[in-house]
Amino acid sequence: MATWQFCKTLLEIEKGRLSWTRGATNQGLGLGIVDFTPMFIPSLSHLWTNLKSQKQTESDGYTLKIKLYWDDKSGNEKHLEMGLSLANDRLFIKNTASNLSITEIQNADGSPNNENIPQIAYLPPFAGITDREVRMSPAMRNRLIGQGLSGGVIRNSLYDIHLSNHLKRQKLKGTGDRISTKNLNELRSRDAWEILQKTLFDIFSLKIEVTPFNEQYHSYLKIECVSGVANGYQFTKHKNFNARDIMVEGSGFLQWLSVYTLALSEEFNVILLDEPDAHLHTQLQKNLTERLEEITIRNGKQVLLATHSTELIRAYEPYKILALSNAKGKYLGSDDDKIGLLMA
Repeated sequence: MATWQFCKTLLEIEKGRLSWTRGATNQGLGLGIVDFTPMFIPSLSHLWTNLKSQKQTESDGYTLKIKLYWDDKSGNEKHLEMGLSLANDRLFIKNTASNLSITEIQNADGSPNNENIPQIAYLPPFAGITDREVRMSPAMRNRLIGQGLSGGVIRNSLYDIHLSNHLKRQKLKGTGDRISTKNLNELRSRDAWEILQKTLFDIFSLKIEVTPFNEQYHSYLKIECVSGVANGYQFTKHKNFNARDIMVEGSGFLQWLSVYTLALSEEFNVILLDEPDAHLHTQLQKNLTERLEEITIRNGKQVLLATHSTELIRAYEPYKILALSNAKGKYLGSDDDKIGLLMA
């Protein structure tokens, strides 16, 4: 699914959204391995089983196809298939099947409409944080995540939602010096940064502080934590407590923070999480999944997580658990099915 999202985004950038639609006849778009970011592989041939990228059964030469189905806002089934072909160490991608129309993915004024198509983000277990994280382009962040180094982009992710919040607050203030109570309450209920900070108050008694970034003389992002006491939205830090860089807060906190920050992002409506319970003790696992469920309900997102956690398997209803075995998936039908799954 992350590879499908990469192909979809690249087609949009290079050929426009018409390249997603039914009947699009654009030629394939080529790229080398240096530009392929969804996963970390030694060569592009590793996308194919047994490295066999050529098949006789595919008339168009596109021998790897990823087809995603989903329901739009009206409950209609939609699909978009991405075909991939390898020739002379270059990967070619194109839309090989679709039932999308331009009116479903683009507004009348030509602006993008993302309500009827998945915007997917993938996050591996937390790893790779450094003490100096530079401001990165989206492509560079995607490359690090594809390499399993989600820790290398955590400050960028936090900075993005903080900057968005700052701009929203400026707009709400207008020419005044404060935001009206009504607008402030609305902001706090919907904005990613506001929700993140309040959640950190409640669960960790921590607050994130972001130093404004000026590309003219700053070379890395400075994001720190302070410890204190929260009373609603009011946070008072402990006396004589010095702010510390987030990397010293521990792997469990950072895992929790990276997952929750991504889930809150307004850019994506489908979140893929690989082992989000890694580094988390039982209570934090429960807290995280409860908060993720709140996000899905409030923001209409879908979260898919892969896990081996017995605690999470016990906590979820059987119909929400897809058990994978021998390359086949099956939703559980009852609590009794959990027993076999936990014993496997």
